[in-house]
Amino acid sequence: MRNSFLKKNEYLTVGLIGCLLGILCFVLIYGVKILNFTYDGWLLSDGMDLKQHYVGWCHYRNSDWSFPIGLIDSLSVPFNMSVVYTDSIPLFAVFFKVFRGILPTHFQYFGLFGILCFALQGALSAILIRLFTNKITVCIVGSLFFILSFPMLQRMYYHTALAAQWIIILALIIWFSHDLNKSVIRSSVIWGLMGLLCISIHSYYVFMTGIILLLSVIDNIIVCKKNSQKISIINNLMPVLSFILIAFTNLFILGGFYGESSVSGGGFGMFNANLTAFINPLDHGKLLPEIHLSNGFQYEGFAYLGAGLLFVVLVMLICFVLYIVKNKTNVIDLMKVHHRKSLVFVGIIFAFLIAVFPNFDFGEQELLHIPLPKILINILGVCRTNGRFVWIAMYLIILSVVVFIANNYEKNAFKIILLFAIVLNLIDMSPMIKKRQLFFSDIHTHNSVWTQFEKMRLFDGKDKFVFLYNDGDIMMDTAFYGYLHDMNQNIFYYARPIDEAENTNIENIKSEIISGKLEDSAIYILRDEDITAELEEAFKDNGAIEYYFDNHKVYAK
Repeated sequence: MRNSFLKKNEYLTVGLIGCLLGILCFVLIYGVKILNFTYDGWLLSDGMDLKQHYVGWCHYRNSDWSFPIGLIDSLSVPFNMSVVYTDSIPLFAVFFKVFRGILPTHFQYFGLFGILCFALQGALSAILIRLFTNKITVCIVGSLFFILSFPMLQRMYYHTALAAQWIIILALIIWFSHDLNKSVIRSSVIWGLMGLLCISIHSYYVFMTGIILLLSVIDNIIVCKKNSQKISIINNLMPVLSFILIAFTNLFILGGFYGESSVSGGGFGMFNANLTAFINPLDHGKLLPEIHLSNGFQYEGFAYLGAGLLFVVLVMLICFVLYIVKNKTNVIDLMKVHHRKSLVFVGIIFAFLIAVFPNFDFGEQELLHIPLPKILINILGVCRTNGRFVWIAMYLIILSVVVFIANNYEKNAFKIILLFAIVLNLIDMSPMIKKRQLFFSDIHTHNSVWTQFEKMRLFDGKDKFVFLYNDGDIMMDTAFYGYLHDMNQNIFYYARPIDEAENTNIENIKSEIISGKLEDSAIYILRDEDITAELEEAFKDNGAIEYYFDNHKVYAK
């Protein structure tokens, strides 16, 4: 009876176990303190990006409801910007904003998001592996390679939304389990919902899952040809159109096209992957040496497999070569017979090439640079951080490795190989894990630079901070203090910067100050290097009091 139940519910079983493994890994690495919704000190104690995500949510929850629904009205006055560009996970931001009236002032959902990502990474990867093998042990142990992938740990609580790499795995499940020919409506709904989900978490997943959708379409066309079936243009085109239309509609609703923001970030080619992406631990591994990159932004293409997986990949390649030699066949013939395996291989190569384009660098050595016209660079700037596409290739490699072990080794052999590989990977990533355990085991508190001025009654009658320079030195701290005290400001850091508009606004404010127009409700902030004799004189002539801390001057009437 029990065996019959497990057989009928194997996908549910492996998914549930994978989910529990993901939760266990999260708790062992990050602990449970950050699951406290009111504990936000850790978000304000580590790095610009993590602060951006949290402070962006704080100001979004206080912003008036409007359309588009994702607009923040208090971080870069007079400009409104979308919560999409603070990487605050729009799905969670919009949901919790609905309940802002009953939420405590200090409220964060990033701990919840993290444990959900680990849970879904475990559940979906176990289900993905089950599509190719009925060996439950392989599904469970294999899911650990996905849960504890190096990029997953690198991104979690750094570029937090980009730790939702279970979205890539979900897209792979749809590809490998769904027949586009069965129902065009069903296919369109499924891929449309995928487009909706991607924008609701992070827009880069649109491009990554879009590649998987195209692979799925190609797979469907090949199957139709092999079975001498008529290839339906509608069946293949409608899911793609649905995916694009719903994704961009959601981006519009969230305000991604609003105001001064631009979906193109420029700088394409700076944030690509290095050719060493799969074998380079950077400073995160213990067993293999770091390979220096040609520029500091290539960390975006980090996709280190780990020593254990690299060992099995080497074994796979040797076995493949021996098979070719023994059977006197060639790769082209094999690709014709095993089209889906071939398509996986093509997907790995294609995603990898997109990730490293247009600078093909091996470590610090540039092997090839493909010059691009400026207009094309601006267009490609929509997905300027193309190094992240390497994750598609990485997860397809992990899947291939696990399935290879399952299909080529019997009895206890596959268990030994899997356990050996995962233990080796754990040893390799142990410094990375320990660093996170050390940080998250502490209780972090936040002390604002502005607290020192409260006794001086600087804030009496004030409702805005006005930066007269555009830099991020105290921007996040000021924005959080402003959130707590219902104050706005004129500059902020976004995923799609609006520096030109903000700088123009700053120059206009300076002109107003010099002409004698100082706002009674404003606190003006400059650094020593930004103050001019003309500005300093204008502040004094208009009765502004000067305050000083570090290398900053603050003026207020």
